[in-house]
Amino acid sequence: MPTLTTDRTRLRPARASDVDALVARRNDPAVARFQDWSLPFTEDEGRDLLGEMEAQAAPAINSWFMVSVCDPSDEVVYGDISFKLTDGGQTAVVGYTFAREHWGQGLATESLAALARYFFDDLGVGRIGASVHPENIGSAMLLERLGFSLEGRARRTVWSNGEVTDDLLYGVTREEWDAWHTRPQAP
Repeated sequence: MPTLTTDRTRLRPARASDVDALVARRNDPAVARFQDWSLPFTEDEGRDLLGEMEAQAAPAINSWFMVSVCDPSDEVVYGDISFKLTDGGQTAVVGYTFAREHWGQGLATESLAALARYFFDDLGVGRIGASVHPENIGSAMLLERLGFSLEGRARRTVWSNGEVTDDLLYGVTREEWDAWHTRPQAP
């Protein structure tokens, strides 16, 4: 997987040295609120997860792959984006987690846009999907800002923090992405 660079971020494969940032981010109750990991998230769990990611030389079909989103100048880790290529590489599913101090700055939007462009332009992916907890308004707004559409609601399908919840299903096709990102944005 190549390193992707935006104006304010660098997306590179996750590595063992990201463990402190990963553990801190995953142990923040606000970050973990809509996720499926248990608290506390231990350093051993972080090392195991990053070890699995580092063992993959590149994204593989039907396997999750994680990129760390960093400051391009000093490698401070803002968050991560995980993805899985499915259907022979024709579709992708994404999920993302950013440290709370980096919320609301557009870093996740910028980073996910770069990854989506890589999927569509370099890998030939035809569709990207994501699922969102119904109460995670910020995440839903991020996807909609990028041109994803709400495609449906799967009722009572996800266990999160000891309770079963619904799941909002979002998606964008290559054609929709192109139309959204080339639309007029001024009166």
